[in-house]
Amino acid sequence: MSFQTTEYYLFVINAYVLCYVIYHVDITLAAGDNEFKIATTDWSTIDFGAIAGDDAVTEGLLKTLVKKGTNMHFNVTIASTYRFTVTGPSTESPTLLVTKLD
Repeated sequence: MSFQTTEYYLFVINAYVLCYVIYHVDITLAAGDNEFKIATTDWSTIDFGAIAGDDAVTEGLLKTLVKKGTNMHFNVTIASTYRFTVTGPSTESPTLLVTKLD
């Protein structure tokens, strides 16, 4: 099976705080299910997803990511702009936080 990205978003470095690296991107989403991963277009340089069986992303709750994890699902109830924040220092299991901006 071959996956292709339909849209590309660029994460920017937000801050370096006590050895943590924080990246974020703001994305306008329509209501409904949004399936995604944090990855580069080659699916190998960077490829973070969910732990198998735990693919739901909940607004305002931290989610631990894993390398080569499964696709995540974020169910948007209100169309809006959301900030996706990925925080290290772990290159094996960073965290993801999704927050509504408007």
